[in-house]
Amino acid sequence: MADLKRTYRWERYTPDLGDNREQPEGQRLELDVASALTGEQLAQYDAAVRDAFEAAKQTPVELPALLAAAFAPYVRLVGSHTVEGKPVTNLGEYLGVVTSLSGVYNLRELAQVVRDFNSVGGTGELFSQRHSGGLRTTRAGSAAPQTGGR
Repeated sequence: MADLKRTYRWERYTPDLGDNREQPEGQRLELDVASALTGEQLAQYDAAVRDAFEAAKQTPVELPALLAAAFAPYVRLVGSHTVEGKPVTNLGEYLGVVTSLSGVYNLRELAQVVRDFNSVGGTGELFSQRHSGGLRTTRAGSAAPQTGGR
């Protein structure tokens, strides 16, 4: 008899942080992101992130900790890392690094990844990528000789 503790699954994601994606596989900073969340869980996620930003307006120095609490049910750091000499061993430390960067790209990326992994379009991208790495709209390769003009 199955005794499931959750109905969502964890999907691996490599953030676009500096040269992270250029690192050899197995040496990249990676996150697990909850996928297949219910509508209610997504609404809770949206509210938690919004509330964290609102609370940070009162005490902006605590933004990484507030965001870590908001993201924790939906995102987790895989392994231990260093980013520019700083240890990154948990989600709070990762968020501390990305919130200290100029601009908000990496923070927006993380917030959007959770939404993308839980949308119809995002699920299609996640599970329908071509083996070649091309987009879903890329035609499959063929060994058959080409006929006619291009």
